[in-house]
Amino acid sequence: MSQARPLPSLPPTLFDRAVDKVVISFKDWRFNRAKAALEHELARIVETASGHQAKHLPPGSPAYVALYQHASTTIDAFCAKHRVERLSIERDAPVLRELEHLTHPPPPGAAAVKGLGIVVATVLGAILLGCASGLISTGYYWMVSLLVH
Repeated sequence: MSQARPLPSLPPTLFDRAVDKVVISFKDWRFNRAKAALEHELARIVETASGHQAKHLPPGSPAYVALYQHASTTIDAFCAKHRVERLSIERDAPVLRELEHLTHPPPPGAAAVKGLGIVVATVLGAILLGCASGLISTGYYWMVSLLVH
């Protein structure tokens, strides 16, 4: 008794290859359409955030938080549906990091430090202006005394 050998697999026919190309092309087309829709939605969200910034809405406002949550939900849904890593989407859209930074209010000590810096700069500027004036005056009187005597 001889053992039965498996039949060699036949190469794909021209029809099979054409069907595979059509299926892959259709999947690529659907993915590109979904990605374009995602980009459009994210652009709309970023445009809305820019409008809020133009109206001087402070960072940490609930509007920024809601926009970031909407963007995050939209990205998560896209990534789950198309099996794409979130990092690749965030890498392609760096404005999302800026939007995420707008969700956090500035630290409360930042204004005090800025005010203290202005006071220190004013005092140092006055001192430096006085030193420069004194040096110019001293140089003037020194030159006059050399020329007169």
